[in-house]
Amino acid sequence: EVPSTEFRVPSEDEGGLTDPQLGTRNSELGTVPPEWCHRRLLARIHRLTIEGLRRAIEPVDVSTFWRYLARRQGITGVDKRAGSNGLFEVIAMLQGLDVPAIAWERDVLPARVENYRPEWLDELCLGGEIAWGRLYPPRVDPEKSRPMSGVTRVVPISLFLRGDLPWLDEKMEVPSSEFRVPSGLQLSSSAEDLSALLRTRGAMFLADLLRDSRLLPAHLEDGLGELVSRGLVTADGFAGLRQLLSDANRDSSPRGASRRRPGLLRQRGSIGSAGRWSLWRETSAIEAPSELGTRNSELSRPEVVEQWAWQLLRRWGVMFKDLLARESGAPSWWELLQVYRRLEARGEIRGGRFISGVAGEQFSMSESIRQLRLLRDTEPQGELILLSAADPLNLVGILDDQPRVPSVASHRMVYLDGRCVGTLIADEKWLAPSLKDEFQSLVVELLERGRPGNHSAIRNESATKEHRTTPTRPRATAHTRPRSPQASADG
Repeated sequence: EVPSTEFRVPSEDEGGLTDPQLGTRNSELGTVPPEWCHRRLLARIHRLTIEGLRRAIEPVDVSTFWRYLARRQGITGVDKRAGSNGLFEVIAMLQGLDVPAIAWERDVLPARVENYRPEWLDELCLGGEIAWGRLYPPRVDPEKSRPMSGVTRVVPISLFLRGDLPWLDEKMEVPSSEFRVPSGLQLSSSAEDLSALLRTRGAMFLADLLRDSRLLPAHLEDGLGELVSRGLVTADGFAGLRQLLSDANRDSSPRGASRRRPGLLRQRGSIGSAGRWSLWRETSAIEAPSELGTRNSELSRPEVVEQWAWQLLRRWGVMFKDLLARESGAPSWWELLQVYRRLEARGEIRGGRFISGVAGEQFSMSESIRQLRLLRDTEPQGELILLSAADPLNLVGILDDQPRVPSVASHRMVYLDGRCVGTLIADEKWLAPSLKDEFQSLVVELLERGRPGNHSAIRNESATKEHRTTPTRPRATAHTRPRSPQASADG
């Protein structure tokens, strides 16, 4: 300990403090004298503190992490959200993900919201809280592009908060710039007429579009579907997209009649609840009026990256590089890493090794660490959970050494205590060799008849075994990737 008579205050050039008030606590009362610390010494203390916090964390295995994600996103029964407020929370967690359009209301949202009702999504959309559209359309060569016939059930669509659109759709550098729509995009004549009409007139109802465009109802729907697929058009309500995707309504709608004939009866169209249709991207150098608001030109790149950093933590709880395989619009890991290190230095998040078998730096919130510890110390309950392969929780081949399951809405997968034990790909079933024979029938029944989000519990027994005597048909999928050796997870 250095005596006070020999202590020399370092100068500002040496990294010391020059204002005594910066090191004074309760200076008005005069009870605590000024305290000084060299900048390099303070940085060393802070670095050692962070290293100590990281060493104190005991990682969990991948299956425990997946169980944590299922609870965080509300897949399990006790953690499901309810009502329109719960739906808002789910969308706030999943925004920024492009999911096949048919999978949102058929697979993803019902798996997370108890007794999901489409009216809740319409309420949020028409109230101006939620919007939809294709955030990240693929890059198209204008010289090779061709007009599209219309929207399909598998076209990727995003649901997002309207207030977060400025940073979700911010024009980014590599790699996000490849998702911008080029100005020379080739559209069909119907889509071109509709885009020109919306550009000059602004947002319009469907009846006004039908009257002013002078298109047949079939051509109008095909043109709107093409603009939706290109990521150029959205509507006030989700019912417009729901109508375009509905084969039953499409078959029953009077697609051949161009005008309403004189008569006594008038019928209400189901697509009328979609609200107004509007352009929210540019198809040429001429700027189009957007009902979703103008982009915030003052939003800097660091601000966009920080917004994304918090969004990824909101979605995954623990963030590391491998999870970016599910994020088509997120910044690069190098940019996110700078933000996460800064947030860790501030004490807002924690860094360390939370998941074993995953390479690279990992970052998490303190709440997530507590929940991971609780799940690690809790015996698995034998939960069987059925999900669509288009669900964001399809992490097969990303967190483990199994082959990837394509994110197709018609594919199915079954998880048992955080491990994938069965898949249904193009009518071909695959069962994990570690799955016990007596439980195979339950997995097959879920794959064939279950709905995504269905789960059942197998209690008091272990559903997997170390070896299997009967051979299984190999799974026809893509190449596997090497997996880093797992560290000890349970402590």
